[in-house]
Amino acid sequence: ANVREGSVLYTWVQHRIAHYMTAMQRHLPAVEEGTNLASVLEHCMYCCSSLSRVHIDFSSLMQPLFQLCTLRLFSSRLAIAVDAFHQRLDSHKWVVMPSPMHNKPTGADAAGASGQNGELSPPYVLMEHVPLAVFLNGVLSALNELRHCALLPLQKPAGAPLQSALEQVASSLVHYKHTRNLADTEVALFMAATRALSDVVVSYLARCFGSVFPGGVTQLSAAAVTGILKDVNS
Repeated sequence: ANVREGSVLYTWVQHRIAHYMTAMQRHLPAVEEGTNLASVLEHCMYCCSSLSRVHIDFSSLMQPLFQLCTLRLFSSRLAIAVDAFHQRLDSHKWVVMPSPMHNKPTGADAAGASGQNGELSPPYVLMEHVPLAVFLNGVLSALNELRHCALLPLQKPAGAPLQSALEQVASSLVHYKHTRNLADTEVALFMAATRALSDVVVSYLARCFGSVFPGGVTQLSAAAVTGILKDVNS
């Protein structure tokens, strides 16, 4: 009798966990904010922790679901950032910014200045390159969503779409250069923007990604972006 009762209990537990997992698979994709996703994760881990007291811990089954949803949310926000960059680039006027802007650090100096004392404030030099500033704001919004549910196994999977977004921006700049007739003064400003992307934006976002994931600063490749931008002059 005890064996039969134990078998029935085990079957019931399996059924309840399967039902719980199915419900999570159905509803998690509807969560569109990192804070809400983190809240659901916290409640789920509490449930798993409670059941672990009776040797029914299914947290290893839950985490892949949250990793997938977090990565999907992060990737969708990055896509929004790239789209915003494209829209702003199409309407951008290549004009010299007011002189106060030029009193700030530029190029690699700007990237270094933004990282002093562990600061992660956006580089001021990007105010001179509005399309890049728009892109950066979008990526920071995506990273803000990611940090709420930044499970460690997501480090490499999340680094891939971020690198891809940077390379898409670089490719768009190359395409823009070859499809627009820019005056000499506009070309100079455009080239300054390409340098800002490779010298400032990539290194700054690498530090931001590193603040979300330990060691994440190495996930982004400035060389890949620079390699794409070489085609600007071809």
